[in-house]
Amino acid sequence: MSSVVNNGYKGTARNSIKSFQEKMIKLKSDLNETENKIKQHKQETLSARWREHEAKLQLKEMSEKISEKEEKIRKIEDRIHYQNGRRKEIAEKYRENGRVANVLEESTINVEEMMRKLNESQQRVMELRKMNKGMSQVVAILEPKIEKAERREQKALNRAFLINQKLSVHRYLAAKRPEGMLSPEEELVPQSDQEAKVISIQEKIRGAILRRREAEKKRCTLERKIQVMEKALDNFKRRNLEFQISKRELLSSNFL
Repeated sequence: MSSVVNNGYKGTARNSIKSFQEKMIKLKSDLNETENKIKQHKQETLSARWREHEAKLQLKEMSEKISEKEEKIRKIEDRIHYQNGRRKEIAEKYRENGRVANVLEESTINVEEMMRKLNESQQRVMELRKMNKGMSQVVAILEPKIEKAERREQKALNRAFLINQKLSVHRYLAAKRPEGMLSPEEELVPQSDQEAKVISIQEKIRGAILRRREAEKKRCTLERKIQVMEKALDNFKRRNLEFQISKRELLSSNFL
């Protein structure tokens, strides 16, 4: 009779030990999963903040470029007004002189060329403004994503804190464990779902790197286009100055 009772107690103890071990394994698995989520959320938050920072820098650069183009357009308009005024003065003073007529014709052609350049510059500025607006929308989209990622990160941190608290309690109870019970610090077999989550996080990181590279390519392309436009405007300014010098030399040598 005593042997039967002892066997019953031992069976109950083994069941309790097994249940306790299963709880410890589950808690450690939850803790690992939560820590992985914390790392993932931190990485997503950092990536979103970096994209927001780059978008704001591009937005600032676009605004500066637009201001520069508008200033150049204003100068071109001033030169057009000046050319029109000079053309009228020359026409009034030398309207019966054939050579002056040729000068006026060249001046008219030059003004038409300036108008064409002005229209092209205005179109380009309009395109830059559209791109500027697009970058503003990117910044507006990134800000709520950052806030959402921060909330997920905080939620994961809170969950990790609770799991650590539970583990502390179980470790305290395990210190008084019956003989033959496994230590709570024993190595656990990695869970397959944890490995899948690690792979998923790695895929997301690779995707973020590819998206960043594409954004860098687009930014470099835009910078090259802006440089080409600035070079064209500088060439136009140089040709116009050469024409003005030639016209003044012609007028001073023949009609003044």
